[in-house]
Amino acid sequence: MSEHKQTFAPNFFTKAIRDSTNYLLIQVIHSICI
Repeated sequence: MSEHKQTFAPNFFTKAIRDSTNYLLIQVIHSICI
């Protein structure tokens, strides 16, 4: 069970980072375009 947790946590973490990074990129692009 601990192995499953270790494999799940990084995936969730990288997904959260990717989502937040995409959001920040969109905000930057919008601020530049406007």
